Amino acid sequence: MKEYFSNLDPLRFVAILFIFTVHFFFIIPLSGLEFAGIPLQNIAFNIGETGFTFFCVLSGFLNAYLIMAEMGRKQGQINVKKFYIRRILRIWPLYFAFILFFLGIFPHLNERFFHLHIELPSPFYFIFYLVNFKIDAIQDDALPVYSNLWTISLEEQFYVFLPWVLLFFKGRYNWLYAILLSIFIVSNYLLFPEFEKFFFHTLCLTSDFCIGIFLAHQANSGSKFFTWFKQWPWWARMLPYALVLVIFFFSHFGDLLYTTSPNLFIYIAEKLILGMALGMIIMDQCFSTRAIFRLGEYRYLVYLGQISFGLYIFHDLGIFLGCRLVFSDDFYFPGIIGVAFVASLLIAIAFAIISYHCFEKYFLKWKEKFY
Repeated sequence: MKEYFSNLDPLRFVAILFIFTVHFFFIIPLSGLEFAGIPLQNIAFNIGETGFTFFCVLSGFLNAYLIMAEMGRKQGQINVKKFYIRRILRIWPLYFAFILFFLGIFPHLNERFFHLHIELPSPFYFIFYLVNFKIDAIQDDALPVYSNLWTISLEEQFYVFLPWVLLFFKGRYNWLYAILLSIFIVSNYLLFPEFEKFFFHTLCLTSDFCIGIFLAHQANSGSKFFTWFKQWPWWARMLPYALVLVIFFFSHFGDLLYTTSPNLFIYIAEKLILGMALGMIIMDQCFSTRAIFRLGEYRYLVYLGQISFGLYIFHDLGIFLGCRLVFSDDFYFPGIIGVAFVASLLIAIAFAIISYHCFEKYFLKWKEKFY
């Protein structure tokens, strides 16, 4: 049986909203603008990094938790075939439909209506989920096409190895954590600070998945750490949420793009702190018996979380169409930027709703048969 954490659905939507925000402001000139003395472009990037990190930690946590729970029911064994089928039915149909649209239909629409200069990499990178290794080919004009699909490649690479890794390290997970964190540190050391090389590289992001796997194991095993965490007082439970807000304004993630000399040590430390804070928020929403609030009680947020995969796939397209609809002649001012933001988000949500009810639901019902 699948264990369903309803409180995670709203968190998915919030994380996508963070990513939506940074992608929206990539096309709005924020240079020179500040909030409380902090460059707005840095704040936007910090928000986007938080959303992306959340998805990696969540993937590590949720998939490892389900696999470990199955191992507990089946004397240490899992059905790897069913795991792969579930991932395929959740991701492949919409992903490949989206790819076919942009490779087959969008070029004709672009030629007639948009007149963008877009050079896409070979379909090979899309078919075999290697887009994150070809990220240097992304141009500003290609934003609505595939700037968000590199993360899908990253997730699929993780899914390929996860069940085998958990089986191999069964009973020796401390070794797994040490290896993943070592890979994270060494890879970033070797590739830093060339942004296109380290920021999108699978090996440079293993820390997020490691944190998710660690927390999944703590919850599944009912460890002392897990028991201690469930007894935290209310003020301690608020600390991870407060820490994330602090990271929005004071993190140095924005230095990766907007300065010439980012600091590797600061980046690694902040990446680990952010991942752990987000992981504790996931734990609080899933297992806390003293949670101050439960996001699963807000049904509209739950629904937006349920359509979150479609919203993620279509959000850059929504930004592209929303900005085309609102802006003219590169004329920006705060009021019209807000209108464009809302319009773009509503367009993306509309696409996600149609996709979920008219396309994805059929595959999701089929997917339930493989638990």
